[in-house]
Amino acid sequence: MCIKVTCSKCGKFTWKGCGKHVEQVMKDVPPEDQCQCPRS
Repeated sequence: MCIKVTCSKCGKFTWKGCGKHVEQVMKDVPPEDQCQCPRS
């Protein structure tokens, strides 16, 4: 399962988990509030 978390670098929202539920978790987060940092 995936959950919404806050990026420690930019402070915007991103996700953590298996990757199968990303769309469901991020659907209510506006694009301007979504983290664009490279995944590590």
